[in-house]
This record gives sequence, C-alpha cells and structure tokens, in this order.
Amino acid sequence: MKKHFTLPLIVLATLTFGCSSDNNEENEPIPEARTTIADPAFEQALIDLNHDDVLDGSVSTSRIDFVKDLVLNDKEIKDISGIEDFEALDNLWLNDNMLTSMDVSKNTKLKFIFIDNNQVATLATGTLPSLEKIGAKNNLLSSLDLSANTALQFLDIPGNNLSSVDVSNNSQLNNFDSTGNPLTCIQVNQTQLNAIPSQWTKDEATSYNIDCN
Repeated sequence: MKKHFTLPLIVLATLTFGCSSDNNEENEPIPEARTTIADPAFEQALIDLNHDDVLDGSVSTSRIDFVKDLVLNDKEIKDISGIEDFEALDNLWLNDNMLTSMDVSKNTKLKFIFIDNNQVATLATGTLPSLEKIGAKNNLLSSLDLSANTALQFLDIPGNNLSSVDVSNNSQLNNFDSTGNPLTCIQVNQTQLNAIPSQWTKDEATSYNIDCN
C-alpha cells in the first residue's frame, strides 16, 4: 500500500513548494518611485521646504506630485532637472539664481514663471495651455517661442539678447516690456497693431509690424 502513495506525496510536495515561491514573489514590495534631482542646491531648497529629507540626488515622487507653488529665489540653483515631475505646479519663482536654460514644457498646469536675474539663454514653454505670466528680465535669451501659449497675459523680458519677438498669437497679452533688447521689430497681429495696449513698452528704435521678415 505504501507504494501506491509515494508518487502523489511527491507531487503534492512539489506543488506546495511551488505555490510558496510564487506567493513570496507576489508579496515583494514595489520600489518607491523617485525623481532624480541633479543639482544639490535645488534639492537642498526642496529639503528646506519639507519636500525632501536627505541630500542624496533624488526625491520621492509622491512627495512632489501635489506641490503647486515653488518659491526658490536666490538659492544658487544652476539646474532644475526633475521639475517635470511636479505635475501640479502652477507657480514657479526662480529669481536671482544661476540658471542657464529652462524647460518647463512638461508642467502642463503652470501659470506663472519668474526667472529674473539669471543667465537663461533658452526657455522652453512648449504648449502650456494655462501659462499667463513670464518674468524673465536680465537674462541671456536670444530667442523665445510663445506661439502656443495663447493664454499669456504678462511678458516682462527687458535686458536680454532678443533680436526678434513674435506675440501675434498672444491676443490676451496686456502687459509687455521688451526694452533693452537688440530688437528692431516686434511681430503682432492686425488687431494688436490697431490698438497697442497702453501697458506695452519698447525701445524707441523698435517698431510693431504684422510681418517682421
């Protein structure tokens, strides 16, 4: 009789151990999602705001998912890589830092950007649908594409290296300062040309035209 039970017992043992292994794999914890923060000065600023704990080159993504406001003026920040994971961000202040470029095109809820007194040569705003204000005076901008930012109301860009500016798609632009740039022409649409807003300021040598080419 014992011979008749040998094979089933072996099979049962095999199945038992197999199930145990599968269960162990299923119960392994899922690694926490983290966002790389390349600039230690940027990460230290996040620590100061209680969005991070340890200066280790990354931050828990879950801790920045719902951050709406970042005021990081005068923090010696050179690089804001990782900003793209601040999915709820609508207000960003980075005045008086050491930035040379910025890409906020992935921050689709962003409304306000202030980066005065940096060294920013390129600013990528992509198709941000809610972007209302850009403050970027005293930088090194040589080009600026705002054609897809149709909600823009405020543009403050004096003291840059811009040789051309096209605001013809920015029909809601009420406040605009372009002084201190090597501009000869600012491209506008016909409606804007017919009634230039009183809050627009340019250098005397600069003109408004529907075609600057």
